[in-house]
Amino acid sequence: MAKAPRELPISLIRKALLVALIGFLVSVVALYVLGRMGRPDAVQTGDSGLLDDANTDLQLSGEGFDYEVSRGGRKVIHVKAQRVLSMKEDDYELQGVELTMTRQDEGEYKLSSDSAFYNLQTQAASFRGNVTFTAPQGVYMTADGLELIDDGRIIVSSSPVRFRFLERFRGRADRLRITPGRNIFILAGLVKVETLPGDDSPMSLQCRRFAFERDRRLLRAEGAVRLLRGEDYIRARRLSVNLSEDERRIEFIQARWDIFGGVRQIAEDGSTSSVTFEGRELSVTLEGDPEVPKKAELLRGPYGPAILSVKDASGLRRRIQADYLVGDFVDGDLEQAQGLENVVMDEFLDVEPEFVLRSACGDSAVANFASGELASFQLEGDVELHGSSLQATGSRVDMAEPESEVTLSGDPAWALQEQGELRAPRIVYDSQRQEVRAGEPARAILFQGTDSGSSIGGASSAEPIRIEAKGAIWSDLNGTVSFEGDVRGWQGENFLLADSLIGEMTTSRLIASGGVKTVWRPAESAGPGEDEDSVASKLPAEPLEVTATDLIYDQTARVLTYSGEARAVQAKKIMLCEEIQAHLSEEDEFDEIICEGSARLEDGETGHVVTGDRVVYRPDDERATVTGDPVVMIDGKGGRIQGKELLYNFVTGTARVRSEKRAVTQDSLDGGGAR
Repeated sequence: MAKAPRELPISLIRKALLVALIGFLVSVVALYVLGRMGRPDAVQTGDSGLLDDANTDLQLSGEGFDYEVSRGGRKVIHVKAQRVLSMKEDDYELQGVELTMTRQDEGEYKLSSDSAFYNLQTQAASFRGNVTFTAPQGVYMTADGLELIDDGRIIVSSSPVRFRFLERFRGRADRLRITPGRNIFILAGLVKVETLPGDDSPMSLQCRRFAFERDRRLLRAEGAVRLLRGEDYIRARRLSVNLSEDERRIEFIQARWDIFGGVRQIAEDGSTSSVTFEGRELSVTLEGDPEVPKKAELLRGPYGPAILSVKDASGLRRRIQADYLVGDFVDGDLEQAQGLENVVMDEFLDVEPEFVLRSACGDSAVANFASGELASFQLEGDVELHGSSLQATGSRVDMAEPESEVTLSGDPAWALQEQGELRAPRIVYDSQRQEVRAGEPARAILFQGTDSGSSIGGASSAEPIRIEAKGAIWSDLNGTVSFEGDVRGWQGENFLLADSLIGEMTTSRLIASGGVKTVWRPAESAGPGEDEDSVASKLPAEPLEVTATDLIYDQTARVLTYSGEARAVQAKKIMLCEEIQAHLSEEDEFDEIICEGSARLEDGETGHVVTGDRVVYRPDDERATVTGDPVVMIDGKGGRIQGKELLYNFVTGTARVRSEKRAVTQDSLDGGGAR
């Protein structure tokens, strides 16, 4: 993650607009005092107090006009005019007007205009033509006209106002309105403040109405508010700022309605990321001097959630949505962000149409930051996680280093892919490696007809395969699903045991190793003239149990290959050899079983034992063909025969040996039967 900024963009109000506005508003006080110069005894409590106990002096000399207000021998207001154009009763019309107000701190504020009208009785005043105003801190204002109305209680501009300050900023407004008694100052129309051309850090503020309630130390911008600083910006319908008592620092900022903003962040390694946010209400508490954010809160709107998103240089965007987002800062750096109620986290490529790589949702979320970078992320509650090929649910999601990994916890956590379901107390989803890892114990369901294998030991695929193990990994990149540690799998009454089990989805192979054991119970089928009820009333068929060191099931070839001390048992029929191949029919029944390498065939009913190189057994008629050089059979009484090939019938317990000289049957060994 990129480094978080030390200041929210809206805190720049202090550096630009606030200082200039305070100085600019002092000029308004001067206009108000001028409007009341003929009535010093009518000054209201709460005004500037410049005329309290003051001496006034009005001189008319030829065409000129000169008016002074002094206090304690110090001149505080001086008004001059080049000419008095008319004077009738209480009305004065002046030309070439200049006003100077000297503050106690010796700061001077000057106002000039081409002409002015003033009525001593109504205290109405009007200044016309090239109205200019200058003040300390480089404040300069121009207008075509200003009006003093409502018995001198309100001052308004009759034309657009332009101003410049700090030798860095300039601005304009269509209208100006001041209520001096309530210390409220309003700029309206199209209000704009911006840095002068060529500034190293350009910024601007636009709105339809800007108000300063000085007694409440409250600044408020309203109507299509847009604040820009370089590439950082914020838009809202209203922006409010609370100032400190000395009006030098911002203590609280609130933006409301249709909020949308963006910040460009630069990480320590020089990489950049773009942060955007939107919602209904944004509140920021600041501290220190210069002020830095302490806490920020963002609320959802009536038609959408509060949103915070970050896009890195690669175009990958991470987005958090919630009803309520809270950020806590330490020394101006974001330390923790929380999302409450209906939280959704998305990770997607910033292209059209939007392509979501993974997403998660829950009741609450906490993101922790270190050195301006995301260190960890937790999502809790009824959590859901969605990836390109994954859906999962649990009680908690954790994201930490590496960023590609997401850990899902639950009792249990549950994941669903196209191949099946996976359940475990802990599931890790790695989007970069495209794999899902499940912790101990892991339980899975493989759906029928999936590439991971449709049966265990040749069982029917009518039911899904259920597997338990200490751990499991689903890898989309490698095209495998694997299980490790005390693997148990079953499908109906058929099951498999092994130390490990791997399903290769691309090759349609199932590989088991370490203490492999499979048990398959063949399905009963109706014979000629039998119905399903008569089949169901029969005793179940004897299961076929096969053990070996390793097993490979090739679903395409429909062959199960057991290797390493392979042993097959069905009731009292036993086959042992180095490798057993079980061939499946189209109906997923064992069609033929081949036992090769030091083969041994045992009949527990008769006690007969046959040894050779190879055994071919057909379960449908329970007959086996044993070949070798030689094939040897020892009967239950210790008799011995041998040859090149032996045909054995488990139903009758008889054998027929073929050799180059003669064929010997088991019946002959017992003293009778056909040759």
